[in-house]
Amino acid sequence: MRLNQYQRQEICQAVRELAGAQAHARLFGSRLNDQARGGDIDLLVEVPGEVGNEVELTSRLAGCISHRLGGPKVDVLIAAKNSRLAPVHQASQCNGVIL
Repeated sequence: MRLNQYQRQEICQAVRELAGAQAHARLFGSRLNDQARGGDIDLLVEVPGEVGNEVELTSRLAGCISHRLGGPKVDVLIAAKNSRLAPVHQASQCNGVIL
């Protein structure tokens, strides 16, 4: 995993603050490969309840996390009770690592 302890803590803190105490993040994509270089930070944020405005939450999380980590590109997917899940959600749930 190409995230250090500080980065993982900042991501988890931002997710708790913006998505709720029960929410958690999964890292998926190229940052799981220790031999790769570069790449954005792909996160699946799993929320146990419903989300009122998924687009707004996605934008706020991506911006907040990017700001806290010094500007890397952050892509966020939301999986909540009322989310319409696509195949990428299922793949990230199967292959992602909970932070």
